[in-house]
Amino acid sequence: MALPKEPNFKVYDPRRGEEWKQTLVGGQLLSMRDQGFVIVDYWPGRRKRLFELQDFEDLIASSMASTAALGFISVAPLTKELKERDLMSAVQWTQTRFSAIGYFAVDSENIRRHLALLRLASYEDWVIGSCNVRFDDIPKRGVLRPVVDWNIEFLFTQVGNIGSATLYSSETGGIRVYTRVYPSLDEQLQRLGARRRR
Repeated sequence: MALPKEPNFKVYDPRRGEEWKQTLVGGQLLSMRDQGFVIVDYWPGRRKRLFELQDFEDLIASSMASTAALGFISVAPLTKELKERDLMSAVQWTQTRFSAIGYFAVDSENIRRHLALLRLASYEDWVIGSCNVRFDDIPKRGVLRPVVDWNIEFLFTQVGNIGSATLYSSETGGIRVYTRVYPSLDEQLQRLGARRRR
């Protein structure tokens, strides 16, 4: 089934010369086309949703498993209520004041277990993906240095380390998948199109 042609759903594919510019910490723009990332951008409007988070899970899992060996998951803000959830204790979190990141080996069971954390969400932004090694730590805050979180804007300052990343905004239901091209990607995109809910 073809991918939907809707104002709030778009695939940006560098193989077709399509461009997505990612904003980084500090406001700089990074070309995803130049970096070789395919972007699947779905930000639901007020009408009935085309997709829910679970519709993207196969694409997310396949992208992670096919692009790097280390998984990561980050959340901002890291609230007291979220810390008290049972599933959260299974992750070894590296925390800043307002956010946290954790790492795990990329295998099918681990990916699904960590994807389940996103279902705990209430209003946080989550990022789950794959990387080659752990990210460099966030620099300590100085007098002239703003507060930085483990969010998509900071993670992509280390773009060469990223195999895939999915941003999930639990407040809006928005999902943005960033992935390097891998052999079964087009098949996964077609399967996503088949899950369209209307």
